[in-house]
Amino acid sequence: MNYRTYTELLSSFVTKGFVITKFEDFRASSNGQLILRHDVDFCVKRALQMAKLEEQIGIRSTYYFLLTSESYNLLSTKNSESVKSIQSMGHSVGLHFDATQHADEKKGFENELKQFEYNFGVTRTMSFHRPPQLLLEGTDWLPSRIICAYQKQFFKDIAYISDSGGNFRFGHPLKHSAFRDVKNLQLLIHPIWWMTGGSTNIKKIQEFLLNRSNEMSNHVAKNCKPWAKYND
Repeated sequence: MNYRTYTELLSSFVTKGFVITKFEDFRASSNGQLILRHDVDFCVKRALQMAKLEEQIGIRSTYYFLLTSESYNLLSTKNSESVKSIQSMGHSVGLHFDATQHADEKKGFENELKQFEYNFGVTRTMSFHRPPQLLLEGTDWLPSRIICAYQKQFFKDIAYISDSGGNFRFGHPLKHSAFRDVKNLQLLIHPIWWMTGGSTNIKKIQEFLLNRSNEMSNHVAKNCKPWAKYND
């Protein structure tokens, strides 16, 4: 998975006749729709890279960001500006909610949504981060105005394919019957697997961690004179 193969993947859907759409624009009465979704679990920078790539080929998708991640601070100036850049390209953004971070899921979501929308404007959709089956079966506490990526019409009634873990679950999308027959499909793509170098998922994570280590060292150097001198 790399820049070229991601472009080829999307181009295959376009050539086949799919309309790449967003959750809020999906019409259950029509076929040939590809809902393109991105859960940003580790790095906002790579999400921005993917958004730029999609913009170049005229595609708009949906990006979901965590507010409780230990991998990135969504509200830092740099990351916040990156999210707004993604929005400016015409992509949608939403909250990637980790329910395990809260004793009360409903209150936790309400608080996170308020903070997310304060910074990035009103959002129509959300996705759960690694949700247990019980959570998928009971989300009646979500506000009625919010579309969940795991709602039945997006997760059960149409085909669903994910690259979680760096490999396609349920088979490669271009070999799926939904692709062959131009049926509706939700495709979950994580930027980490496509915007990071490496021939395997493990090598990609190793490359990501090495880059993150260097970035953190530079960050510390800007805020700590002893480390700046040591690192010079």
